[in-house]
Amino acid sequence: MQANTSIKSVSIWIRFIYMLLFLFVLNLVSAILPFLILLQFLSVVLTGEPNRTLTVFCGSLAQYVASTLRFLTYNSEEKPFPFADWSSSKEQ
Repeated sequence: MQANTSIKSVSIWIRFIYMLLFLFVLNLVSAILPFLILLQFLSVVLTGEPNRTLTVFCGSLAQYVASTLRFLTYNSEEKPFPFADWSSSKEQ
């Protein structure tokens, strides 16, 4: 009987829509990740050290991915950016 009430719960279906949205966002991140990795590699090859700005951005992006995965796997009820501050994704 509990499964029947879960199926009818509007909040579950709204969360499902958010989950689809964040899966799409993760796919976008996955698409740009090789480009970011290549840029960082070229920075190390050409300058001998990683690009600091790119390092900070990639670290922040990694935290965002982690917070998105926490939401998708029901480890968190907090929706990631753009529904929360980008910085709150970094702090978790």
